[in-house]
Amino acid sequence: MREFLQRHAHVALSLSGGKDSLACLHLFRPHWDQLTVYWLNTGDAFPETIKFMRQVRDMVPHFKEVRGLRDEVVATGGWPSDVVPHGYSAEDQVGFGPTPFKLQSRLSCCYRSMMLPLYRAMLGDGVTCAIRGKRRDEDDKTGLESGHVTPEGMELCFPILDWTSADVRSYLASVGVPLPKFYEYGDHSIDCMHCTAFWGDGHAKYLAAEHPGAYTEYVRRIRLIKTAVANQMAACEVGD
Repeated sequence: MREFLQRHAHVALSLSGGKDSLACLHLFRPHWDQLTVYWLNTGDAFPETIKFMRQVRDMVPHFKEVRGLRDEVVATGGWPSDVVPHGYSAEDQVGFGPTPFKLQSRLSCCYRSMMLPLYRAMLGDGVTCAIRGKRRDEDDKTGLESGHVTPEGMELCFPILDWTSADVRSYLASVGVPLPKFYEYGDHSIDCMHCTAFWGDGHAKYLAAEHPGAYTEYVRRIRLIKTAVANQMAACEVGD
């Protein structure tokens, strides 16, 4: 950690509110004066996430909130989905006409709504090193390691790369930091309250228990998506 900090004048720590970035935040606690905590507010953050970030803002010397582009990306690309049937993407509709709603892949939505705006904000601020809570045992298979330098010259630091989810939970417990409430329902953080992707990550259970109003709309959208996917599957000429 000291090595990264010594080599860079402007270091950013990306905080989402999830357990991995939370672990990074507390690992670097002795060095908070040497970095800036960045949070990207998607515009659809949970009230409890917003409350938590206010607490962090008051706790660390340097904090910056970046505006995400979730509303614009969903307006143009449609709801995020783990499965996008033919005809429902914005690209498909150019050639095949409109459908009752549009869909886009979850990576497309996350990249354009959150990842790219945050990265650009850091670059604009002159950040030369970004700390992230990436773990090797997650779905991310980019193969990036700590020390990777992006084409724009930003070095990436992954201090918990070789930790497991259990390691993160154990560390946070050891330093007296409680997990956010949504970890009672799954093992992944939730950036957008109305996200319709990341199926099986506990989102539906959390909404049903903690935000029933949002859950009603979530169910409506998911049912529409499931019907569109089922209709596409029914057109397949190869059976089981």
